[in-house]
Amino acid sequence: MPDHKRPSFEKLTDRQTEVYRYLVEFFEKNDQLPPTREVGRHFGILQNGARSHLMALERKGFLDRNKLGRLRFSRYPYPIIE
Repeated sequence: MPDHKRPSFEKLTDRQTEVYRYLVEFFEKNDQLPPTREVGRHFGILQNGARSHLMALERKGFLDRNKLGRLRFSRYPYPIIE
C-alpha cells in the first residue's frame, strides 16, 4: 500500500462492508479469496460490478496483491466486522 496508512472500516460503504464480510467468510471456509465471478454470483451482480467493489477495497487498503498479482487481504491486523 503506497501511503502506508492503516485502513479504516469507517471508509467503506455499506455494500463494500458486505463484500468484505463475504470475503472473510469465504476465506474462512476455503482458505482463499473467491473468484470475481463468485462474488458477482453471490451478490446477484455482473462480474464487472464485483470487480469494481474489489478494486474499491484494494484502493482503500483492505486488499492488496501478492507477487503474482492475485488479490489477498492486506497484512494489517483487522478486526473481523460482525
